[in-house]
Amino acid sequence: MAFVSKILYVRDRLEELNQYLQGIYSKVIHKDVVAKNTITDVMLLESLIRFLFDSVSNLITTKKIADTLNTHGRKTTSPTVESYLSALIDSYILYRVNRFDVKGPDHVKSLEKYYCVDIGLRYHLLGSQSGGSSHILANVIYLELLRRGYAVYVGKTYQ
Repeated sequence: MAFVSKILYVRDRLEELNQYLQGIYSKVIHKDVVAKNTITDVMLLESLIRFLFDSVSNLITTKKIADTLNTHGRKTTSPTVESYLSALIDSYILYRVNRFDVKGPDHVKSLEKYYCVDIGLRYHLLGSQSGGSSHILANVIYLELLRRGYAVYVGKTYQ
């Protein structure tokens, strides 16, 4: 009987956690992002968030994001994606990491990486079975580097 009560306790705690994360997500998305930025297509915004949460630590362009969303039936353009991304970054749902040309002093304008501000929100939206653990680990390392005060860029050498 004790085993069953422990399972019920864990299930109840997980339900509380899900409700808590849903509350944070809803409040930030609907009040901080949608209302402040007069976003008209909330479903597109939600699709964009899911796509980015699923693609943490991948090099991405706004054109690639728009093309992917269009392929999946969410009609959009690169400028709209850029606008929505700016709103998400300004509301601290996502962090953008710019690419840096390590062979020279210039920042490269394309190919950025995005990281979730909280892995718990990612799990809440996508579930625990989505994505590889290496991407999640990269997100955790990025957040720790920020916490320690480092400026983080992405780049590559050679090919």
